[in-house]
Amino acid sequence: MATSDAGVLSYAETKKRQAAELGVLYESFIFGHDVSLDTVLEKIRQLNQDKNVHGIVIGLPVFAHLDSDILLNEIAQYKDIDGLGFKNTNALFTNHEQSAIAPATPAAALYILESLTAVSGKKVCILGRGRTVGRPLLEMLINRNATVTVCHSKTAAIDIEMAIAQTDIVMTAIGIAGTVKSEWFKAGQIVIDCGISFINGKTSGDVNSAELSDLGVFVTPVPKGAGAVTNAMIFANLIKAVDLQ
Repeated sequence: MATSDAGVLSYAETKKRQAAELGVLYESFIFGHDVSLDTVLEKIRQLNQDKNVHGIVIGLPVFAHLDSDILLNEIAQYKDIDGLGFKNTNALFTNHEQSAIAPATPAAALYILESLTAVSGKKVCILGRGRTVGRPLLEMLINRNATVTVCHSKTAAIDIEMAIAQTDIVMTAIGIAGTVKSEWFKAGQIVIDCGISFINGKTSGDVNSAELSDLGVFVTPVPKGAGAVTNAMIFANLIKAVDLQ
């Protein structure tokens, strides 16, 4: 980890506890704010060559002077259990998901969704186009024959409202509570909330889950929703990585 982000450090501790419960050996490498890019790259290369290491995760975001793309792309494809390196994300784009490691949060969101309904033929609206959730989720949904609309920070609110009104499923990963209005939704829709933000020290999602539930919308909670499944997906990816190595 090359970060001072409290949320990232806390998440790492959660993974460490879960690893211990599962009998997985877990080790953290924490770098100071003055670490060089070359130093972190060298550590990744060492771990790539170590046959006793089966999975590598970089805590994001990293310090501003480091390039997260360079770091992620240095991880060997089948040790990249967050699935964010270009070899794994490119495999999604070319519909070779089975031979790749999918990004953990989109995979978790789809795991939840596919436990509720068939995705093929459904109209889905993604809110957010970030590299960790929105972009890979788009490819994974297309690979499953969904019809997808993507809205982002430059999409006008009225257009977001219209997009939501026309879809069966909304998958949101904005990370700013209150951006998505409850009145935009209707009964019978499914909302998978992958957004995380903090209000007065409490974790919040992108939508107001209580209000949506009252409207007859199925919505995943934050916390203990997509985030909890993401943690499990990291270890599912680790098992797949071992098989692929």
